[in-house]
Amino acid sequence: SKAMIKPIAETMREIGYKRAFIIHGRSADGCRGMDEMSTIGETNVAELEDGEITEYSILPNDLGIKSGDESAILHGQDKPKEAIRLLQVLSGDEIGPRRDIVCLNAAPILLIAGHASDIMEGMEKAAAIIDSGKPIKKLRAWVAEQSSGSGSLEMLDGLIESSSF
Repeated sequence: SKAMIKPIAETMREIGYKRAFIIHGRSADGCRGMDEMSTIGETNVAELEDGEITEYSILPNDLGIKSGDESAILHGQDKPKEAIRLLQVLSGDEIGPRRDIVCLNAAPILLIAGHASDIMEGMEKAAAIIDSGKPIKKLRAWVAEQSSGSGSLEMLDGLIESSSF
């Protein structure tokens, strides 16, 4: 909850963090929380920068995001289908609520890394990174490095192929 994020920011400051985003997103009805920015409800943020903590709330509409349907971003039980849905986002083949939440949650990372000046620019850069094809190339390289044979890479390539519209 909002009351819980400032103490986390204060603790991070005490142990030496210079820059951090402590984030608590909410469901559309506000009843459920998530440890990520929300595209369906309010997100409370405690931002730590150079010893100063700033608290604020963000709504999806504040960032030009159409408030998403909760069922569109929740994970289902069908793991192969979920893997394909993730690959569609990472391939740039899905424009919708899943892409929105991925870009929104990549934005603070890009901001902390100095690649964006605010959340909105971070979202735009995350979308550009997806559209560049870099995430899929990185995933292929990681799978190739982690697997001993070519079977895993072939399976990934098959999933990527089947996920394309």
